[in-house]
Amino acid sequence: MFQGQNEPVKFVQVAATVFAAALLFVSCDNSTQALSRATALHPEGRDVFEKNNCIRCHENGNGGYGKRMVDNVNLKSLDYIKTRIRVGRIMGAAEMPAFSKTTISDKELEEVAGFVRALAGWER
Repeated sequence: MFQGQNEPVKFVQVAATVFAAALLFVSCDNSTQALSRATALHPEGRDVFEKNNCIRCHENGNGGYGKRMVDNVNLKSLDYIKTRIRVGRIMGAAEMPAFSKTTISDKELEEVAGFVRALAGWER
């Protein structure tokens, strides 16, 4: 083997790692900005979001165990959001629980739906 023969491969590996780190940084930055914006617009909605442990699966809107919220096209519609919260959803092993009126009042539903819509970036 000649010295330096693997340098192009190493360069590609390093470039891919740097690119992945940059994407992660931008994604975290976007979700942090989205969370700050949504909280400013709907502080009561964020309280409902945290009180009902939504943040466990949808932390900062980036998803994780739950579905990603930031830039989610479905979340343009308040009716879609409110239905999803009331009815819930099972997707494979993941389950979004349904939240009844005794758990989240209609007023709280409006607040948290506004917060989720803003978190997704459809309200500024």
